[in-house]
Amino acid sequence: MGDHRWRVLAVASAASFLVYLDVTVVNIAFPDIEATFAGTSRSALAWVLAAYNITFAALLVPGGRISDRFGRRRLFLIGLVVFALASAGCAVAPSAAVLIGFRVVQAVGGALLVPASQGLVLDAFEIGQRTMAMSLWVAAGAVAAALGPPLGGVLVELADWRWVFVINLPIAVAVLVAGLGTLRESRDTGTRGLVDPIGIALSAAAVGLLTLAIVQGDAWGWTSPAIVACFAASALLVPAFIVRTRRAAVPALDLDLFRSRPFSLANLASVLMGMAFYGQLFAAVLFLTTVWDYSPIEAGLALAPAPLAAAVAAAIGGRSAQGTWLRYLTMVGIVLFAAGSAWLYLGLEEAPDYLAVMLPGTVLVGAGAGLAVSLLTSTAAQVIPAASFAAGGAVNSATRQVGAALGVATVVAVVGTPTALEAVAAFDRGWLAIGLCALAALPLTAAIGGRALAEK
Repeated sequence: MGDHRWRVLAVASAASFLVYLDVTVVNIAFPDIEATFAGTSRSALAWVLAAYNITFAALLVPGGRISDRFGRRRLFLIGLVVFALASAGCAVAPSAAVLIGFRVVQAVGGALLVPASQGLVLDAFEIGQRTMAMSLWVAAGAVAAALGPPLGGVLVELADWRWVFVINLPIAVAVLVAGLGTLRESRDTGTRGLVDPIGIALSAAAVGLLTLAIVQGDAWGWTSPAIVACFAASALLVPAFIVRTRRAAVPALDLDLFRSRPFSLANLASVLMGMAFYGQLFAAVLFLTTVWDYSPIEAGLALAPAPLAAAVAAAIGGRSAQGTWLRYLTMVGIVLFAAGSAWLYLGLEEAPDYLAVMLPGTVLVGAGAGLAVSLLTSTAAQVIPAASFAAGGAVNSATRQVGAALGVATVVAVVGTPTALEAVAAFDRGWLAIGLCALAALPLTAAIGGRALAEK
């Protein structure tokens, strides 16, 4: 039985790795994609990145609720096949429009796969082992996101951008074979009937419009009518979703989850840590390639130690964190992340000094993110009832994705497009903003309280 649990965790973690890799691996391939489709404007090609992020964030919670209702194993396998086929479509896309279309389909598959995989892990492990299991599951996704730039750089340098999608196929086949032989079906057996389609649509629209506004804010103008309309519509859809959910026979989400103090505060803190983690990753790639003139492969390899630090920290934290220690170790992770940002803020100059400044700074950031992000997810997971394993986990994944969009938007807004003389000062503002995002999660984590977690 114990061996089966670990096999489930390995399969689910591999799926998480696969999906989150595609959140960042395409970023560094973007110039190569732009060269291939030279007749398409940069603003149109930006949807290769934006379409995936927006669709993925919008459909995570609906995907989780559908998984809980109709079977987590079933939705896991469906999502995996959809993701793999869409990846193959991206790899052979003859035009930018086709590539963007397949990126949307990829995100649909990912939004089914991620919450289903988390639900399967929570179902497989006893509550006393869930912190360790969830820390490792989240670490796989965080490591994948951080490995995206180095892996993308290597693939683009050795071949071309299409290989960032081809690489998904052998991983997906291996996960599919392992999943068919390992995973057992689990679902919410206490609910009958169709999950409220109107609630699902309202949820997807609210998160999708919010993410769209954040992702496109800089390109369209933060005060433009389109962006203001997206923010306003998202704000109006939230109360409409709540009202609809309270009245639905089979609601799109169990709102009682938010009555839990640890669940609500952990998700708020996850937004901030998502901002910090993805913002730092984006800023580091920009700094290395624009200020230090690193090639994509050099930048990717320079950042490779950070995901290793994240994986080690998450594994150690997951084994050690229980009860009150869960909160304390999460706070340690936040402080480590902020310290890494401060190191970069104080040390980075125009003259390259990788070993003394960039390496220790990004390793501190990686270790801090590995602890904080994984343990915040574990904190939220502690209070999710069995009937909502996938949907409750999807809420946390969605908060991190919204945070990721906010983090990239923050870096774009704060750093801007400086001249060579202004670049270091502009990036200093970026490191400072990123560190402050992480520190803002500290009081939220402290307020979670150890007693509530210790009683779980």
